[in-house]
Amino acid sequence: MNTRARTTARPKPKRPLPKKRQRKRATFVVYFVAISVCVAVVLLPCIWLTTSVVEKRELTQLGIQTTATITKHHSKIVHGGRTSSKYFLIDYTFTPDDQTQEYGTDVELPLDLWDTVRVGSAISVAYNPRNPSDNQPTMILKRFPEPSRKSCRRLVGGSVG
Repeated sequence: MNTRARTTARPKPKRPLPKKRQRKRATFVVYFVAISVCVAVVLLPCIWLTTSVVEKRELTQLGIQTTATITKHHSKIVHGGRTSSKYFLIDYTFTPDDQTQEYGTDVELPLDLWDTVRVGSAISVAYNPRNPSDNQPTMILKRFPEPSRKSCRRLVGGSVG
């Protein structure tokens, strides 16, 4: 018969790492965590920005175009830290193909475009047919006309050179 004899031997206790090696391991862990956080801080906004740009481009190219009307023309100042930023915003409404009215709120425009539109101006909007709330303006269709030379003369009270 082949029987094993039981032994009462215990495994050897692990020796603690020397102080120098503990410091190296702790330093490695700290550097690893710090580098991971830095990479996440840099990469996540880049990934978000890239997906946002791709989604907007896709919506512009594949979305259905319709006309919307500007319902609100306003600006907003956001204070943060030492500086403040001014945003030029519009709200608009449109009705996708025989559906309920959709709204676009607080859509930011560049200042040069924002100056040329007023409440009631028409803009072109691209929207996702499966989800009309996913929409964005694509261009301004009807801008207010620039003042003519005659109206400038009347305002100034003289000739325009």
